[in-house]
Amino acid sequence: MKNKGLIYGLLIVVAFIWYKVFFRVLSNFTDDEVTIVEPNATKPLIGSVHRDTFTLVANYRDPFGGKAKAGPVAPPVVPNQAPVNVAPVFKKQKEPWPKIQYKGMLRKTTSTNPLALIYIDGIQLQMRKGESVFDGITLVSVLRDEIMVRYQGEKRSFFRE
Repeated sequence: MKNKGLIYGLLIVVAFIWYKVFFRVLSNFTDDEVTIVEPNATKPLIGSVHRDTFTLVANYRDPFGGKAKAGPVAPPVVPNQAPVNVAPVFKKQKEPWPKIQYKGMLRKTTSTNPLALIYIDGIQLQMRKGESVFDGITLVSVLRDEIMVRYQGEKRSFFRE
């Protein structure tokens, strides 16, 4: 037993390795994180989807036949007539109203400006009269059983559920 110091040192290293192994195995059987699931979890707001239309220009060579496809044909030009440029008229389409639910209001006894509890597309919001959220949704008035909301220049009333 000449090398007692070496033996004690190696015992400490082995004990440390077994300590690490034990706690690694133990951590696989226990869950350290505590997750709390709220019953009214908020959903992210998804805006309306706008469709984009386009045309494909397939004027490339056919890989099997070897011939190029003909491109779009230009309209015939009439001599002695000036070309007429007509600007396209685009009609602005209004987006549909989001789903709005009025759940109630909170008010201090000394306050004249109540706080309305509103769900807009599943997201819970607390708003006061005159506040605006998202894409221009503005709270116009708050009453006990009703709120009035303005969206894209149009007013609507929503009643408490």
